[in-house]
Amino acid sequence: MNKHAVLHISKRDGLPWYGAWAIRGGAILLALVVCAIVTTALTGENPIGVYKTMFAGAFGTKRKMWILGQNIAILLVVSLAVTPAFKMRFWNVGGEGQILIGGHRSLHDFAGRQDPQLAADRHHGLRLHAGRRHLGRHSCYLQGQVEHQ
Repeated sequence: MNKHAVLHISKRDGLPWYGAWAIRGGAILLALVVCAIVTTALTGENPIGVYKTMFAGAFGTKRKMWILGQNIAILLVVSLAVTPAFKMRFWNVGGEGQILIGGHRSLHDFAGRQDPQLAADRHHGLRLHAGRRHLGRHSCYLQGQVEHQ
């Protein structure tokens, strides 16, 4: 049986810059049209009104723009944190897990400076919570690592 790929993706180095930007712009327009069709089909709302509401929700006031900028900054920092692991083809706990572990460790460090016993109690409770909810088997590794320090 002769198998042929239905879709073949390859990098095109010879594409001029305006062609690359035209493809990107076309993809964005296609996404907006598909989302408009889905929105109309599922809710019956006018998609232009939905897009206006989304735009006003993100850029409506100066405060909303600051909140949007803050959320974008957090996402960019998380993406920078996970990029090296993905580039090395190294499995990790993902952005959410890295944020959880980072917050967990900084709470331990901060509370440890104030009251070592309080830090140990909080750390143990967070470790159990993280193991149950987010990290599964990896909490065993964290537990062993912290107890041996």
